[in-house]
Formats: sequence, C-alpha cells, structure tokens
Amino acid sequence: MMAKNPLFSTYRQGENRVTSSMLAVFERIDLSLLETILAAAAGESSLQMVSFTNQPPSKGRSVPDARISANFAYWFEVKTTRNALDSHQLAEHLTNLGEASGSNAERLFVITPDAEQPVAITACRDPGWCGSTSEPYTTPSTSRSATRPGPCRSRLGSCCESCKRC
Repeated sequence: MMAKNPLFSTYRQGENRVTSSMLAVFERIDLSLLETILAAAAGESSLQMVSFTNQPPSKGRSVPDARISANFAYWFEVKTTRNALDSHQLAEHLTNLGEASGSNAERLFVITPDAEQPVAITACRDPGWCGSTSEPYTTPSTSRSATRPGPCRSRLGSCCESCKRC
C-alpha cells in the first residue's frame, strides 16, 4: 500500500503547505465526497473519477465480469496571497496538462484567496492569447477550473506565430 501524504505538512512555504495539506485531506475522505467537492468547484453537476461497472460491454462475444476504470487528470495551482496568480504560469500548466495526461477528463483547479476572478484567468480566456483554453473557466468564489488548452500551445518566454502577443 502506498504511503499517504502527511496530514500536517513539513513544507516551509505557505503555498506548498496548503497544497500538501489539501492533498492529504483529499486522500482521506470518501471518493464520492471528493467528486462532489471538485464538481462544485468546476461548476459542473458531477465529475465521475472512478467507474465501477458489472459486466461491461465489450467487442465480440467476451463479456468481462466487472471493470473498475479511471481516466482523468486534475492539476492544482494554489495561491495563498491575493493577486499572486500569473497568466504565463497558468498557460504553462494548461500546456503541460494537455500534453502529459492524454485524458479527456482534464482540469486545472486554481485556488486563490481572491474575492473576484483574477486577471490572469481572464487573460487565459482571451481567444487570441497564447495558452487560451478551448472552454471558459468556471468562477465559483474560491476556486476556478479550466479545461485543456486550445490549439495555441506556446511555451513561456516564446511566442507562437498565430497571436504574436506572448
């Protein structure tokens, strides 16, 4: 069995302590509760992380007795101070998310103490801006989520040919 993250983080930086503690709590709560929390944060009615299926359909005459499946990538960016979100950092995360997971169920959850949606998230919604998303962010008061990036996938510090605004 894999060891769980410690509930009380040993990190020194506030952002890392909050993130580590959040993951430790996520590991310890019931999966259905975690799905409910993340669905609410993403502004969706539900997010199914793991599927349990009896006698799933298959090709041919073979019918397995059961299937447990999961195919998702949820990444998190946590800020502990207001107005600390960086649009280039978000663009990089979205690019890495789209390239790394190969999953259709992808989300970048951004957790900040900002009372209003940060400007960095608004910048990522601009279709001409490098790293823009194919679908808009959701805007609950304490977290935001985004889907995988659109066709523009420039890296930090370089500019793509389509927008020249990096």
